[in-house]
Amino acid sequence: ALITIVLSIGLGIEEVGLLWRIWGTSAIGLGSGIVLGFTSDYFTREDKKPTKNIAHAAKEGHAVVILSGFSYGLLSVVPPAIGVILAMTISFWLAGVFGVAMAAVGMLAIVGTIVTNDAYGPIVDNARAIAEQGELGDEVIRTADKLDSAGNTAKAITKGFAIGAANLTVMALMFSFAEEAGISVMDLLSVNVLIGAFIGVVIPALFSALLILAVQRNAAKMVDEIRRQFEENPKILTGEEPADFHKTIDIATKGSLRELKLLALPFLFTFYFFYLNFYIKI
Repeated sequence: ALITIVLSIGLGIEEVGLLWRIWGTSAIGLGSGIVLGFTSDYFTREDKKPTKNIAHAAKEGHAVVILSGFSYGLLSVVPPAIGVILAMTISFWLAGVFGVAMAAVGMLAIVGTIVTNDAYGPIVDNARAIAEQGELGDEVIRTADKLDSAGNTAKAITKGFAIGAANLTVMALMFSFAEEAGISVMDLLSVNVLIGAFIGVVIPALFSALLILAVQRNAAKMVDEIRRQFEENPKILTGEEPADFHKTIDIATKGSLRELKLLALPFLFTFYFFYLNFYIKI
């Protein structure tokens, strides 16, 4: 936020009131990012009420714990959404479209720290796997489990932060494009607007489905390969001979890269649809 003031002065903006409004939008964006982090932390930490309630629901059966976890997952969307809405509203009131953009910049000011924390989870996962394979003892495994739990929370915080920053950035871009095109009002009864809205709603669901199916297909191939190795060489189960880990790693790596081609299709389709729609009016 302080850097914003310095840069604004360098650009020739001399009105003190405007400088403080710009500073305020950046601070609001930073504050909304902190709210997102605390919300994700509350809903995912093992010592908080939502996680304890989900664990308690597991005593009632599989269906109950799934419903409980899904419900808390949906509930966790509300506080971040309110935070982003407030940040967007106040920023627009302070400095218009530029204020919304500066709020997004303010939220992204700590993106380096957030992304760095995201690497903590995989590091701890690998450390626990090494400790288990090395038979380092129950105490080491318990310590690694605690770190693994903290890593899961850290990953959830980073994902929530990324989603919130994306929301503000997208809104700023939409306002900027509309202002550049001279569009002050969007007609919801327009066929083009409705088609674009429906496509925007469908793409996240389609992308999620393709991603989950890709994981399922690769997991099935991994299971088949592991079963094959166990059947052909039973000594792997007793630890007398090592398994062929390179084969499973090769399957996972090639499968993930291959599935990326299919995941890129929705974005390519959307881009070309709007590109053609811009020149060929429907």
